[in-house]
Amino acid sequence: MFRLLLLPFFMVISLECSAITLRGFFTPFVNNEAVVSVENETARHALVVVSVAEVDSPTSDRQINMQGGELLFTPSRQVIRKKGKANFRFIYKGPENSKERYFRVMFTETYVDRLTRKSKQEGETNGKVTPNLSMGYILTLPPSNGFQHYLLNRDSVTNVGNVSFVFRAYGKDKKGKEASIVIPLLPQQTVSLNRFNPKEAVVGYVDGTKRDSFTLAAEE
Repeated sequence: MFRLLLLPFFMVISLECSAITLRGFFTPFVNNEAVVSVENETARHALVVVSVAEVDSPTSDRQINMQGGELLFTPSRQVIRKKGKANFRFIYKGPENSKERYFRVMFTETYVDRLTRKSKQEGETNGKVTPNLSMGYILTLPPSNGFQHYLLNRDSVTNVGNVSFVFRAYGKDKKGKEASIVIPLLPQQTVSLNRFNPKEAVVGYVDGTKRDSFTLAAEE
């Protein structure tokens, strides 16, 4: 599983500071399965409810109608005790696809001061609660003939394959300060690398269906 950094690329809704933590906001299915870990790092219990919608791209709100039973997930709701963690499992049961598909998962949380005896099993709560907060996560389903391929030079990186990946690059800018890029790239997308000083080497990784490391040598 690949867990990546939170980026503006994804939709995240928050009404106040969130208690739950997602270690990344982007995960591809591997063998039609994906697991997302959610942590509650506060001193309050949190009831977390899951909802899923297929979207035409991670940057779009336009939903696509899914066939019933295509995407299963468990649990659908879970009380995460204070300082606790829960794993949410997603299983794709639909047909093979010729192109990548995207599913936006929303984790909606309600904080609870105390729990009933059955809370852990049934998600029941008792006591004072706070308003709901939501956090977004993207699951990507690679096509059946998926391949990872990209073009990389000192000027830019382009995803010329048919699966998304996350591009990570680290170097120095033209003022000599540390600079970095951590961004997911959809198929056919390009990102400029002009923030880096061409006189300094750039190192990094491509994380997707496989992980590649690279070094761009400094120009003379």
